[in-house]
Amino acid sequence: MEHKVDAQGTLCLYAGTYSRMAEGKVVAREAVNHVIEIKPQDGCYLVSVAEVKPDGSRVLRFAPKKMQMVKAEGDEVELEGVDDEVGDLHLHDYELHIHLEHGMLMEVVLHLHDRGMEIVYEK
Repeated sequence: MEHKVDAQGTLCLYAGTYSRMAEGKVVAREAVNHVIEIKPQDGCYLVSVAEVKPDGSRVLRFAPKKMQMVKAEGDEVELEGVDDEVGDLHLHDYELHIHLEHGMLMEVVLHLHDRGMEIVYEK
C-alpha cells in the first residue's frame, strides 16, 4: 500500500482494494480508491476513511473517530477507539490494525465490533 505523511503529521494510507467481512467470510470485495487518515491529536489519533474521486475531492466513508495506540511492536500496530463523554456512541467498538511485512505496509483492517464486521483495505 502506498502511504505518506502530510505537512500536519497526518499519516495517509492509500488502498486499492476493499473487502467487507462478516463472521469471518468475505461478503463484498471491490476495487476502490480510498485513503485511511490517521491524524495525531491531543495524545490520541483521529482515524477516518474517505473515497478519493478522480478530481481529487474526497467523500467521507468513515467519519473521524478518536483512537489511542494500544500496540506497536514488530509488524503490527493497533489502535482502539476512545469513548467520549458525549452521546451513546461507544468508540471502543472500533479498532484499526495496521499489518506490515518486513517494514512494508500490507493491509489495514478496520474492526467494527458493534456491527460484527471487518473491512480489510489492501494495495
